[in-house]
Amino acid sequence: MLLDILRTAPEAVKRKPGRYGPLAFVLLGKPLPMEQRHLCERFAEEWRRGDFGVAELADALERALVELTQRPQDPDRHRAARWRTVAGRPHSPEALIRPSRRP
Repeated sequence: MLLDILRTAPEAVKRKPGRYGPLAFVLLGKPLPMEQRHLCERFAEEWRRGDFGVAELADALERALVELTQRPQDPDRHRAARWRTVAGRPHSPEALIRPSRRP
């Protein structure tokens, strides 16, 4: 999901203070071993300083995914018209927050 956001809406990725930077989106409060915690905090420091940009982060993430999965990412997945990759799951009728209906 982070790669989808980086590729389709790079302007939405901000350099705001946070313990893990954009990785917080992926970690979602999951506990990390101490060594990984330090690496994520270092990543966040480099992110806030501007040591790398959104496109560089997306490229690095994509390379890591290719290495892990042993298959290339589908380039059509990140086309601007494919916002559903960022939107998440459809809302159920019982959802507390639903998309607004626009005329």
